[in-house]
Amino acid sequence: PNSNPIPNPQGSTLLIHEATFEGDKQEEADKKKHCTIPEAMNVGVIMDARFTLLTHFSQRYPKFPDLGAALEQVRRLGALENSRGGGGVGGGA
Repeated sequence: PNSNPIPNPQGSTLLIHEATFEGDKQEEADKKKHCTIPEAMNVGVIMDARFTLLTHFSQRYPKFPDLGAALEQVRRLGALENSRGGGGVGGGA
């Protein structure tokens, strides 16, 4: 994901973000220049978006993505980001 998509995105009502791959497909996402679901969700957290709408699911994967697992990955990423002084998942997420 772009680390600085717009000058001041804090408090957005809605983020619409592509999320072609599940979190366990990071290498493939990087290679094809797409985002994973946890990456897209983390952008929403960093932007403090009230809602995040994920789009661009690949038809190659027949099952609905496991959003619970993705949320857990975002929480772990948030803990890492917070330890570095960056954004991430706050107490309310």
